[in-house]
Amino acid sequence: MNCRKLTLLLLAFCAGFAPAYAKQNSDVKFNSRHYVTGELGLGYSALMHNVPDAQWKGSAGAIGQVGYEWKYKKFLLHTGLELSSINSLSAVNDRTLQIDYTYSDNVVSGAKMRETFAFSGYREQQAMGLLNIPVMAGARFDNFYFLAGAKIGIGLWGTASSKAMLNTTNEDLGLIGEMHNMPDRQFFEGPVSSRNRFALSIPDAQLSAEIGWYLDDYMPKNWRVQPWTRDKKPISYRLSLFADYGLTNCIGSPASFADMVTVGYPREVGMQSMYNAYPAKANSLLVGAKFAVLFQVSKEPKKKPAASWLMLTATDEATGRPTAVNVAMKNMRTGRMTIKGKALGKGSLKQKVAKGDYELTVSKRDYYPQTHTFSIVDMGDTVTLNVAMRHRPWLRLFVSNAETGEAIPVVANVLQQGKDAPVAALHTDTVSGTARVMLPDGEGYSLRIEQLGYEAWSAPIASIGDSLAIRLTPIKKGRVIVLHNLFFATNKTRILPESEEALNDLYLFMNENPQVRIRIIGHTDNVGSDEANQKLSEGRANAVKDDIVGRGIDTQRIETIGKGESEPVASNDTEEGRAQNRRVEFVIL
Repeated sequence: MNCRKLTLLLLAFCAGFAPAYAKQNSDVKFNSRHYVTGELGLGYSALMHNVPDAQWKGSAGAIGQVGYEWKYKKFLLHTGLELSSINSLSAVNDRTLQIDYTYSDNVVSGAKMRETFAFSGYREQQAMGLLNIPVMAGARFDNFYFLAGAKIGIGLWGTASSKAMLNTTNEDLGLIGEMHNMPDRQFFEGPVSSRNRFALSIPDAQLSAEIGWYLDDYMPKNWRVQPWTRDKKPISYRLSLFADYGLTNCIGSPASFADMVTVGYPREVGMQSMYNAYPAKANSLLVGAKFAVLFQVSKEPKKKPAASWLMLTATDEATGRPTAVNVAMKNMRTGRMTIKGKALGKGSLKQKVAKGDYELTVSKRDYYPQTHTFSIVDMGDTVTLNVAMRHRPWLRLFVSNAETGEAIPVVANVLQQGKDAPVAALHTDTVSGTARVMLPDGEGYSLRIEQLGYEAWSAPIASIGDSLAIRLTPIKKGRVIVLHNLFFATNKTRILPESEEALNDLYLFMNENPQVRIRIIGHTDNVGSDEANQKLSEGRANAVKDDIVGRGIDTQRIETIGKGESEPVASNDTEEGRAQNRRVEFVIL
């Protein structure tokens, strides 16, 4: 990339940065200021050329500028029109030029001659003027500031003044001796000088930087305002060091420093001849000190209203320690989400908020979400929220063999009233026999375990944070199992609807254990005759069989028998005892 392209890119960046930067900030009106500037600077300048047998030395330079500056918070953008004067001094090593020629006149014909020009102490003072357009960006920190960028310059003038000592001699190669100090023959020894113009390239690209200090604190108070303005706009003063370095060859092509003119014989024997003889270049340099006055032309920004803040702290309710959470916040007046799922790794948030009513949701995996509402009535208010996150409880199981105490691998289904499919399934193993699940808040949960070779087990879940130790009984021949919660119409064999759960349990047991055969046994209390009680017990046993067969169980797997009042399990002298005696049970065959 050449210097011109680099400069254009830098200019484009500086010109586009400020609007883009300001657009991203909603508080520009509270932090933006515009200035007109006047600047004067003096320093050291030079044209740094690479002409052979010549050396460049610096001289005095100056700049004057009328500019525009924009300040947003700490950011500065500067541009304007600048006139710079660059002066330089070059010295050429001593040189001798010899010219051989043939001379003829009325007396002499074909004389061979040699003319010699000896230069010493050659000095050339160059001066050039540029009209620059600077584009610079930087920042201000308290009373310190800096700017950096580029300048594009257009050449206004270029002059060179040359001085040297010249000794001119002429020698007739056919004679002895030489001719010198013969002014009438234009052979002399003494000073010569010339003044020329040289071309400047267009444009001249320069890198520029300055660093300095604001002097406002040291100025009288009446110097700090513009008395001619109605609102007494402020004036600022600053002193800086600056440096401008030319990236491009500032001498035009063909380049021409001053001609050195001999007496009667124009000869290019100085900087010009040397510059034209080689692909030489010259870059400008100007460094020095600058004083600037800044007149604010924009109104003084209004004081920014005090910010309102939301201060949030999230902790674990159990430990009291900060915990990572996710936060979402909605402005209820506008319906706009001001915070969308922001993760707080340390559990704390400091957020600026505008006036309005807000709904804040704090969430975390395996914790109960929390929603809080608050309002910002006046700017400057601070709302502090301390949110204690409560961990969702675990439902824990331990399943073992009721006879051996060993852990059993089972699938335990969690059911909820009103839902057909299980809401969760817990898998235990033979090592620990444990499992856990986090259930949604709710009621009507129950747990059911149907494991091959074991009696089915079911029970309601009192709390979703329960820890249950469940002992499953192995299925054995001869084991008698009472069907609890089985209800019949009084003195009849008709099964009441509230017996559905008990009947379904029996069906599931038979369905999950297809190798099992059972005998259903009916029992009654002693109220009534023996014959009636016998018939009633047989009918009730058959009613249970018919229901189970109707659900899909093979009738060959079920036998029935009635025992009437012959095998009581409690006293028939009380109603409670008689209720226990009125029962249906089955025995595994």
